[in-house]
This record gives sequence, structure tokens and C-alpha cells, in this order.
Amino acid sequence: MASAEASRERDWQVSVYGAQWADSRILDIPVQTVTGRLRFERSYYVGLGVTRTLIRSYDLPLPLIGTLRGNSLELDTSLLRHLGRQDHWEVAAALVGRTGQIRPGAGIGINLAFGAGLSYALGRPRFELGRNGVRGQDNYPLQFHLLAEVEFTHDSLGPWSVLSRIHHRSGAYGVLAPQSAGSNYIAVGLRRSF
Repeated sequence: MASAEASRERDWQVSVYGAQWADSRILDIPVQTVTGRLRFERSYYVGLGVTRTLIRSYDLPLPLIGTLRGNSLELDTSLLRHLGRQDHWEVAAALVGRTGQIRPGAGIGINLAFGAGLSYALGRPRFELGRNGVRGQDNYPLQFHLLAEVEFTHDSLGPWSVLSRIHHRSGAYGVLAPQSAGSNYIAVGLRRSF
């Protein structure tokens, strides 16, 4: 198994993001990205994220794989300003599990994060489908929030890192809203750890 650092020395992270709406279901995004079939809409957001590390390091034993070391548990919060086809603010929070640093060499570090929580639109999401299946009408402000992230570090960058993230809002298969409600955004960002 690839070597992972035992722990990241960070308690807080501040991130800035820019994102664009991906016209895709969340599970199709990886394959469509690799095959070049991922389509985008002219709906964007810019955002600020603040993350607090709750558990800095824990080990996770997995059958057939071995023990994943240096994982962390975090609380991720975001304030997003939507632009383009949507014009509103959004707040989101998620409990996030992050892998330990994978060190392939040459000073590079990579980790993966997955999180789940809630998202609340502070205005009407004009491009999301509403209760009647029409965009922007009778929307659901509160939705389930998922995030998937890849963070890249380099020894020469110190506390700075670059990230790519999927930001997902949905009704959680009908629990909070119909399956057609929601959105997927592909974000890139810059992060400073403290």
C-alpha cells in the first residue's frame, strides 16, 4: 500500500473556490470527465470555505486492503455566491472524512475527502427544478449536500494546497426533494491550512 503520513498538522483550513454547474448525475461525473463527455451549464459560484479538524488522525482497518493510516474527520462549512443562471447565496455544512496523505514522491502529497451534510439556498435557485418539474419554480431551499474532493500539496508550498471538488445538492432520493431536484458543480480552489 502507498505510504501515508501519520497526521497532518492542521486544525483549521480556509479555502476559496470557483465552480461551474456540471450537467450530469453525480455518479456519472468521473466517467464523463475521463471520456470528455462532461457538459457544463452557464451557472457558476464563487465561495469561501472554513474547515475545522475534529479528529486529526485515526487508523481505519479494511479487509483485503490493510490499514489506512492518518485519516482525519473534519467539519466543512461553505458560503457560496451563485452567478449566471442562478443568483442567490447558499450555505452548506458537511461532516468530512479525509484520507491520510499519499506520498507518490517528489514532494507531492495527495488526499481524498468525502462528506455529507445539508445545503440551504438563501434565495430562489432559478436553474434547479422545483416541485412541478419547472426550473426556478417552487424550489426546495433545504437539500442534502455531498462533497468529494481531491487535495494536492507539495512540500515547497508549505501550508498552501490546491483542490478540486464536486459540490452536490439533492433531495436524497426523495427524502428532502424529488430525485430531479438539485445540482452538481465542479469546483477548483486554493486552501490555506493553520
